[in-house]
Parts: sequence; C-alpha cells; structure tokens
Amino acid sequence: MKRKSIIVIIGFGLLLLGAIVTWHFTGHVGLSHGEHSHSHNHEHGGGESLELNAGKKWATDEPLRDGMSRIHERVKPAYAAYQKGELDADMSKKMAEMIRGEVDILIKNCALDPKADAMLHIVIGNMLSAASEMEGNPASEEGMPKLVEALHAYSKHFDHPNF
Repeated sequence: MKRKSIIVIIGFGLLLLGAIVTWHFTGHVGLSHGEHSHSHNHEHGGGESLELNAGKKWATDEPLRDGMSRIHERVKPAYAAYQKGELDADMSKKMAEMIRGEVDILIKNCALDPKADAMLHIVIGNMLSAASEMEGNPASEEGMPKLVEALHAYSKHFDHPNF
C-alpha cells in the first residue's frame, strides 16, 4: 500500500474516532439514574483502574446483567471470526454499533451504587474504545482483543454468575 494511502486511512480513522468519542461524551450528560443523577462521561485518563469492593466483586443488578450477557453472547461468534482472520468490516461495524447501543441501554438503566458505577465506567470506556477501533480496522489488536479483555475484566470485578 502506498504511504499516502496509509496516511489518508489513518487520518480518516482518527477523525472517525474523534467523532465517536465526542458523540459518546456529549450524548449521555445529565441522564437521571433513579436516586442519583450524574453525567456518564467515560473519561478515565486519570489513572483509574478497576478495583474490587473490599476484596469482593461489585454488586450488579438485573438490567446490567442482561445487557452484559447480550454483549457477551454476540461477541463470541465475532471473536471466533477474528481469531480465524475472518472478521470483516461489515461484521466489525455491526459489533461496534451493537456495543454502543447496549452501553446506551446500560447507562439509561443504571441503578448501581456510585462506587460500583465508577468501576463499571472503566469497563464501559474500554468497551467503547475497542468498538471504535473495530469499526476502523476489524483486524486491529486494539479492537476485538481489547473488547474481550474488557469483558474478562467485568467478569473478574462484578458479581455476575455464569458470565
């Protein structure tokens, strides 16, 4: 591939990623979540890392478990395709759209304790970042593998039986 083409593709990918991040960060501000109301900005550049709740997994609720289960089930065949080198642009784009849609539902139905919610934001931020990468390049190591990594992190830090 010519150098100029690669630069154009990278530039377009960065532009797309910026647009998605802007949409996401501005699209959820001020949503009401039962007793607590806060903006669901997924900015975790401050060095935040996932932690357990005093050595135990964070509590979950039914809407969170349902949404994460739907994501998990839909990722399995896409991950198998990725491992075989068969994850195409269309499948990758659909996965990214599905992830963003499910995350929107998770946020809309959020009823977690604020500390658990903060931990979930880290997982969600990683999932959205992976989705953006997948949309730009289905074979990216920052896409599907990072999405699977985020799902594993969720499983290790949140009480979700049989996840």
